[in-house]
Amino acid sequence: MSPSSKGSAVGVVLLVTIIEDSGLIVWLVLLRASILVMGFPVAALVLLLVLLAEHSIMQSALNPKFTGKIFLEILGFTLLEVVNWAIWLALLSVNDIIASAYFFVGFYAEHQITENVLTQQPYLQFRNARATITAGVILETLSEGVGARLWILFGLTGIVLLLIGSVIEHSIQYVVGRLPVQQSREDAPEPSPPLVSPNEEGPNPSEMR
Repeated sequence: MSPSSKGSAVGVVLLVTIIEDSGLIVWLVLLRASILVMGFPVAALVLLLVLLAEHSIMQSALNPKFTGKIFLEILGFTLLEVVNWAIWLALLSVNDIIASAYFFVGFYAEHQITENVLTQQPYLQFRNARATITAGVILETLSEGVGARLWILFGLTGIVLLLIGSVIEHSIQYVVGRLPVQQSREDAPEPSPPLVSPNEEGPNPSEMR
């Protein structure tokens, strides 16, 4: 990776980190204020829009083929992430272990789908062709989970820890999103028919008399 490419990667990682974490902080404030508009929680809508922007920026940076279909796919896993954050926060008041277990399972699924879209793999493919991708998704989930838990635990002081966890998460996501993956069978070109040399052709009709 050239120096300019490295600078671009760092810029993307920092940008999406600031957008996501700012959105999470505003989301938590609005959630605790219980602000509703026409009976709909404003916090969820704000978080959805912020995460949608963050995911779109990362997708645009790694995959120039940004189509309407890809946007709908991004919307799908963004909705899943909004639900994950809400359920995880609710479970924290019940049991820390249960909340942590849910976070890992729920966000692992969301991160895997995210990588599938980034690398143009089947949307719900959870079996990776490369172990590196699986390891990356696990590390993304763990770094985000630890940062988020410490943020809730320490409050304002924990924002720094949230940022650190998010930087690690998005750095891994950027690297994994650039990894080449094996071509799927559906996308693989059909094999061309074998070439037959003149010497391999059938017997000459005159030779069969």
